[in-house]
Amino acid sequence: MTSKPSNDRIAPLCEAWPKAFTTGTPRPLKLGIHLDMAADGRFTADEIRVLLRIYVGRPRYLQALTSGAYRINLDGQRVPPVRVTCEEEAHAKERLAKLDAAKAAKAAKTAKHVRLVRNVVETKADNVTLASSPAPAGTVNPLTGRVVLGLRRS
Repeated sequence: MTSKPSNDRIAPLCEAWPKAFTTGTPRPLKLGIHLDMAADGRFTADEIRVLLRIYVGRPRYLQALTSGAYRINLDGQRVPPVRVTCEEEAHAKERLAKLDAAKAAKAAKTAKHVRLVRNVVETKADNVTLASSPAPAGTVNPLTGRVVLGLRRS
């Protein structure tokens, strides 16, 4: 089962509060915004938890968490006294590093798998020998695994 792209998964948030949630460049959200979302009643608490986890876990959102940046409410308005702290920025950078490491590990695993498949194909191709006469009846074809039947000669 493949997961849906991030933009598809956050679409309900973007439709419900387009000034706060975007598929483009996000802005840091107000602390406790989940309480405002719950009070609105459009989503259950579990849905809010899942949707926010997806939204704030995106690399774009983590990159938006720079020290001193204003946070916004559901209406897209700045929440003046609250800004992103240095600690929050550092935490976001740690999460980004972990995401990058996981992405690199997945790419390395995929590359290793591709190399293994290529080696198997090359090995099978190297083991094929061309003969001027047909293979004797009862031998096994190395590529297909089928038993060769004898040919009638007239």
